[in-house]
Amino acid sequence: MVPPVRKRPDDEKLSGRERRWLIIAGVVVLVVGIATAAWTVYRSAADRNAGCVSVNVASTLGGAYFHYCGTQAQQWCANEYTLHDTIAVQAHSACDAAGYGTKR
Repeated sequence: MVPPVRKRPDDEKLSGRERRWLIIAGVVVLVVGIATAAWTVYRSAADRNAGCVSVNVASTLGGAYFHYCGTQAQQWCANEYTLHDTIAVQAHSACDAAGYGTKR
C-alpha cells in the first residue's frame, strides 16, 4: 500500500536523507542516459562498417529508406547497377562506399 503524499510547505527544506536520495536518483538517471547514448553510437558505428548499404530517397509522397547488409546488399547493388532511375543513381554511390560497386 502506498502512503499518502504529503505536500511540503514552500519554506520547508529537504532533509539530508531526502537530498541524498535525490542525488542518487539523479546520478542513476545520468549514468543510464550516458550508457544508452554510448551504446547507440557504438551500434551505429558497427552497422556502418558491416558491409551495409543505406539509401534515403525522397519522393512526392514522402520517401523511401532502403537498408541491406551482406548478401542482400550485394544482390541489391548488382540489380541497381543495371538500372538508371533516381534510386539507382543514389544507390551507386552508397554501393561504391560499401565496397559493392561494379566496375563499368
